[in-house]
Amino acid sequence: MEKTERELLMQALTAATDVVKLINQSIGLADAHQTAAEFRRLQFKIIPGGKESEKTCGIQKFSKKEIEKMPTFYKNLFISGEVVAHWRRRSGNGIEIRCQIAGKKITASGKTRQIAAERFIARLQSSENPASGLRPGMLFRDFAVEWLQTAKRPNVKPATYVDYLSIFRAHLLPAFGDRRIDEIRQMEIQSYLNALLAAGKSRAAQKHLQILKSLFQTAVENDIIKKTPATGVKIPFHETETGQALSRDETRELVARCLDAGTRTGKAFIFLLFTGLRRSELAGAELVGDWLHVVTAKQRLGRREKVRKIPIAPALRRLLPDLDRDFAEIRTMYPNRLSRTFKEWIPAHHLHDLRHTFITRAQECGIPRELVSLWAGHKADNTMTSNVYTHFSDEFQIEQIKRYDI
Repeated sequence: MEKTERELLMQALTAATDVVKLINQSIGLADAHQTAAEFRRLQFKIIPGGKESEKTCGIQKFSKKEIEKMPTFYKNLFISGEVVAHWRRRSGNGIEIRCQIAGKKITASGKTRQIAAERFIARLQSSENPASGLRPGMLFRDFAVEWLQTAKRPNVKPATYVDYLSIFRAHLLPAFGDRRIDEIRQMEIQSYLNALLAAGKSRAAQKHLQILKSLFQTAVENDIIKKTPATGVKIPFHETETGQALSRDETRELVARCLDAGTRTGKAFIFLLFTGLRRSELAGAELVGDWLHVVTAKQRLGRREKVRKIPIAPALRRLLPDLDRDFAEIRTMYPNRLSRTFKEWIPAHHLHDLRHTFITRAQECGIPRELVSLWAGHKADNTMTSNVYTHFSDEFQIEQIKRYDI
């Protein structure tokens, strides 16, 4: 007697189940370690033959158009096949579509499969993303905390993260913190930035807009809001100031004032003037004999740290005879305090201008440009000579730094 189509299908299903069990046993997995989707596919009762209206249950296949309506988190699960929904015919000919995601059951019913599918997608749209505490309608403050902890903290340097925190605490949270994130509008952001611009803080306005754009875009990608309110916000272009080296007269006046003061701050200014360090590089620098070892600050998180060596100028040891002890005190100073004091002493300049002064004065003293770039931690130019054949010996560098003086 010939086997019916149903019997053949059931035999194939049983054989597939046995194969999965054998594979799991061979790699040391129990049946319980099958994914929920695999288990449901193998155990689901198949109703072969007949018209669609005669079936009582089956796997729910969503169209591309229907999947596009799903929130991103759920859409990706259905596209990848990690999650499968099923439908069944209930008493009274109603249709129910159901699935389980991250331990949460999601169901919807309707007179037809199309109506049930529409309601099922609506349930997904209103459902909280089980992968996190994110949810539509949450406060800007709550989403900002999640964004900083999850999206930013693992991907930026600690100093950059601290900078983000200070901006949120001092500016963004007072402005938007208690607002629902889905109620913030473009004009509110524009007004907030306009106030910064009116106060002459164009650089801050540019930085805050950059942060808000990233934050709101993340909210869109996590289905917290439909579109970002930061789109279309405009501010005038801010050209970053490149800084200006101190003149020789200004340099000598500064050094004289530092020596007269006899303070740690004054010694720090002299040290920066003769080494070209960024203020953020002070804490991580080490004095090793006649060399200063510095971890370059301009390095992205995850990249290998670059350590550069700067020879100590004899002129620096002349001005700071007890350099080892002085440096131990200098490297523990707060960078912001140094910047504020320097601005008080020389209003026309910024602390970073000491770095520009070092680079400018070194070249004026006849030290090769490539060598000065090496000490400053700048990238070499694209010439073959700079990138491949220029290797300065320690002896040569020690001789060249003797030229540097104010």
